[in-house]
Amino acid sequence: MNFIKASLKHKQVTLTILFMVFVMGLYSLFTMPRREDPKTTVPQGLVIAYYPGATAAQIEEQVTRKLEAYLFQYEEVHKAKTYSTSRDGVVVINVQINDDVRKPDIFWNKLRHQMLISNQLDLPNGVIGPIVNSDFGDTEAMLISLESDDASYTELSECAQLLEDNIRTIKATSKIKRIGEQSEQITIYFNSDKLSQFDISLQQIVKVLQSQNSISPTGEI
Repeated sequence: MNFIKASLKHKQVTLTILFMVFVMGLYSLFTMPRREDPKTTVPQGLVIAYYPGATAAQIEEQVTRKLEAYLFQYEEVHKAKTYSTSRDGVVVINVQINDDVRKPDIFWNKLRHQMLISNQLDLPNGVIGPIVNSDFGDTEAMLISLESDDASYTELSECAQLLEDNIRTIKATSKIKRIGEQSEQITIYFNSDKLSQFDISLQQIVKVLQSQNSISPTGEI
């Protein structure tokens, strides 16, 4: 059978196939990802908790087991591939989710939220966290840097905040992260002679400064 003769004889079929290929090409052109680094979904995440001063055995007994028991309540967690590492002062739990989880971002956001508000963990006082990290598949599409010889760190931070607010209005923007921002710090120096002259101890001054950071309700209506 001659393919060319058959195409010319049944030109309606040939034109239909060509039209379908043309439509598929247009669809691919408008829907094809244009990112330099393709977005990948990593079915793994980390749950990290810090307990300063605790040994590895204390971490395992008081923190790790409670976190694992809480994580295993979720049906999305692949229990066989989830494991933990307990060291002095810190525990890292590698959480693997099942392959049938279609929207892992929703699960990680739910887990992150539940970790913040849950009272079922009953962790010891002094534990920092737990922190959920699941951003392994993210890639930076653009880096924007701010530099000035005259502006202060505060002014640069305000400019960065303004720029960030404007970038968030773009619908294609997914995540924005600021790196390198200088945190503000106030250093107080004491004169021991003047403290003795006014009969004021250092502990009294520290208590007064700490009380300035306390926030208490002024009343209710």
